[in-house]
Amino acid sequence: MRVIQVTTPPGGKPPGQLAFWPEPPLNPQWPNVGTNAAKLLHELASRGPITQIEWLALGMGWRLAATVNELNRLGWRLAEVRTHRRGCDVSISEYSLTELALDAFKRGRGGPHATT
Repeated sequence: MRVIQVTTPPGGKPPGQLAFWPEPPLNPQWPNVGTNAAKLLHELASRGPITQIEWLALGMGWRLAATVNELNRLGWRLAEVRTHRRGCDVSISEYSLTELALDAFKRGRGGPHATT
């Protein structure tokens, strides 16, 4: 049996699983026009990360996590980071597009139903 030793560079993170082939390009489905999923996708691509507080301020309602789940089902890769905001006693989720998802959005120029 052959053993491969992987060392962590000083101050660095341990490497993840090694890949032999490049990761395939992201090929998600575009959400239907006028849905919260389509609006969220355009918000994330144009202004960056969003929290439930910001989603409420846009007048989009209480269902941000459900909308994020819908985009995930359509094949979009969204990142979630737990963060603390001033005035909140608990951490809240902040959602953003991953680099792959943002590249896919740009390749599609905002999708077949671009609002911009």
